[in-house]
Amino acid sequence: MKKYFEYPFDDEVKIRIMDFYEDLSVEMHTSQTKRKTKIKVERILNEICLSKQDIVLDIGCSRGELLKILHSKIEKGIGIDIASNIIDMNNKQNKYTNISYEIFDGVHIELQDKVDKVFMLDVLEHAFEPNLLMNSVYAVIRGGG
Repeated sequence: MKKYFEYPFDDEVKIRIMDFYEDLSVEMHTSQTKRKTKIKVERILNEICLSKQDIVLDIGCSRGELLKILHSKIEKGIGIDIASNIIDMNNKQNKYTNISYEIFDGVHIELQDKVDKVFMLDVLEHAFEPNLLMNSVYAVIRGGG
């Protein structure tokens, strides 16, 4: 898999990009997210069977719209994102007991549970290390997921 960043980047560049995502306003994360997510989820649900026993991971969850839509169809949903301000807001506004949100570094996924399904909507093309991110996905997904 080709790296997203075709130019050499070092830790300083990575920090600046991470700061950019952290500084995005809530409005920026929200703009058209609900509408676009609903359209994508409708298409996804036509292709993927979800079970009430499924544990679902949403990588790059932003405002958590996907998990809000899926909350009644799954056992548990975990949303992860690199923007801590968005994760903090999601946790404060979360009204679903089976949904949680966590910060992650964009590469290493550290969960207590294995998951059955993984969603990455508009994420992989932004990954610093897409191969490492995919290895993390393989490490947390159950066989057959």
